[in-house]
Amino acid sequence: MKKGDLAAGAVLLCLSFVLIYQSTRMPAISGLSLGPGSLPCGLGICLAVLSVILIFQALRHGADAGGHKWPDRYELKRALLLVLLFGLYTAAATTAGFTLATLAFLIITMRLMKSFSWKFIIVSSVAATAFIYVIFRICLAIPLPGGFLGV
Repeated sequence: MKKGDLAAGAVLLCLSFVLIYQSTRMPAISGLSLGPGSLPCGLGICLAVLSVILIFQALRHGADAGGHKWPDRYELKRALLLVLLFGLYTAAATTAGFTLATLAFLIITMRLMKSFSWKFIIVSSVAATAFIYVIFRICLAIPLPGGFLGV
């Protein structure tokens, strides 16, 4: 059996149970069948189903074939840099504002992946930032961090 998949499936299954339990503890909104816990509960159920599938696949496929390899130093550094970028993004969103922080985060992250041309990176980053802004700020009227420029 693939020990890593089995362990990951078990951990994610436990996490899904915690997510489902915690989402059912959220207060309901009177008059609505869906409340603030509906989305986390649905995601917890999806995570539980996918975890069970991963566990069954790990058990069904038998012993490790040895085909997995650890990432090299470059890949590990890139993964660590992505984690650091997430942390910087959350800090920058409150100081520089959601729009600027998101735009910079997307550009830097896509460039770090080295999968796309600069033109695609700029266009898709601006489009994604604008889309998220319109959905949250305009359609849902949810305030986003303005930052020092108020943007």
